[in-house]
Amino acid sequence: MAWTACYNMVPTLRQRQAMFVNPAFGILTSLLSGVGACLCLVCLVCLVCLDGRPWLSHAEMAARQEQQVRMWHAEAQSAVLGIVPTSMRACGFVALGADRIAALKCVEHAERHHLPYWVASEAQGIDSHVWVVVLKDADGASQLILDSYGWETSASRRPRFGVTALPCEAVEVHAAVQVKDSDGFAMYQPAFDCRR
Repeated sequence: MAWTACYNMVPTLRQRQAMFVNPAFGILTSLLSGVGACLCLVCLVCLVCLDGRPWLSHAEMAARQEQQVRMWHAEAQSAVLGIVPTSMRACGFVALGADRIAALKCVEHAERHHLPYWVASEAQGIDSHVWVVVLKDADGASQLILDSYGWETSASRRPRFGVTALPCEAVEVHAAVQVKDSDGFAMYQPAFDCRR
């Protein structure tokens, strides 16, 4: 009986194989735990980068940008219509890349018949929304620059423009092509501008 108890304590061949740790298994386990740790780190970095915001598809991002553009255009139109005299002929608004033919015909007609007019065109700002308003009456031409700089960082993020009045020597009409400034930054000029 004592011999049977001792025999039961001696492991069988199968039990001995189970107790033996395979070196390949140990290496594989180490590699898998390293990959798992890297994946956890990547997921953590992604969560930090997203800052809790949901991921947007390209279409959703484009729709959001289009909504922002429409909001800024509406505010620019509201600001311009609140500033320009109602007695002047309105030749309209020309956004970046938009067709300027109707506005150009209006300006040419007003110039030919010596009528007071205004026309607004969007300029490409580096870090802001910019609109150039050209006004012309019997006393000559002037220019208003609407610039959103600084308003976009406000907590409310509501579109607002600062307005600067400048003298104008002559009204200029530009084609919708990119030009480079002195720093090499390529940008679109407004369709209508002033030479100062």
